[in-house]
Amino acid sequence: MARRRRFQFPPKKRILLAGEGDTDRALLRWVTRPFDDRFAFQIFDGGGGSSLHVVQTIERRLRNDRGGRRGAPDHLRRVVFLDWDIWDDNDPNCQEARRLAGTIGLDLRFFRPKVEGVLLRLHPGLETRDPPAHAVEAELRRIWPDYRKGLAADDIAKRFTPDRIEALTDLDRGFRDFFRWLRSQ
Repeated sequence: MARRRRFQFPPKKRILLAGEGDTDRALLRWVTRPFDDRFAFQIFDGGGGSSLHVVQTIERRLRNDRGGRRGAPDHLRRVVFLDWDIWDDNDPNCQEARRLAGTIGLDLRFFRPKVEGVLLRLHPGLETRDPPAHAVEAELRRIWPDYRKGLAADDIAKRFTPDRIEALTDLDRGFRDFFRWLRSQ
């Protein structure tokens, strides 16, 4: 009797994404949902703190993954989203973060001024709001009283309709470039 062959789906392309904290990861998880059928997203927590600390945490995690039995998966692309308000091109730590990111093949993208600013601009009618970093969280809480740090992707999905993911391409240059690249694959 002939052996039956099981149908195997082609492997999904792996993409590593990282954010500074839980809210960043939740936003990244929510915006990548439409692409889940084509890509396998591995979303890391960068551990917060300075940009250098986030990049070092990702570098350490990648190095540790390689030490495993199966080794680290090959990623089609590696992207970290950082808060723009703590980035300074003249800061030696930021320069070191950019250098280290280049050596491990990590693209730097930025939430402007930080992830709460992106969440604020996702609200219809507030797309052009650009409050300073120190005031953005308070303004977001006025619009979204249930907002809290560390929310999950499902919390974001309850608040926003999927068409707001498309709106994000108009609101944020980092996401626009990333989505354009995803669609080209």
